[in-house]
Amino acid sequence: MTWATLAFRLGLGLYALNLALGVGVQLRVVSTRRVRWVHHVLYGLVFAGASLAALTGLLARARVWPLALTLVALAAMPRLPGGARRHALAAVLGGVGYALAALNY
Repeated sequence: MTWATLAFRLGLGLYALNLALGVGVQLRVVSTRRVRWVHHVLYGLVFAGASLAALTGLLARARVWPLALTLVALAAMPRLPGGARRHALAAVLGGVGYALAALNY
């Protein structure tokens, strides 16, 4: 397994974990009311993971343009209120970026 593939899988796993947490909070299955920082720390790790996946993919000459969609969506997240449809749409678009990038790994 290459470093690019490993970084991609790590980034994708973190993204999926954060997405699951966000959906769980929205469905009120999980509450982060007392530990809101967990979601924010995980978001930082997700952004770092996606950046690492894009960087290692570029170095390996993989097609990483779909990860640009993910990175743009992640960059927009702090400006979109949690629970808003735009926040959910950005999360889905970021997932689409990962799904399209998965075709190259």
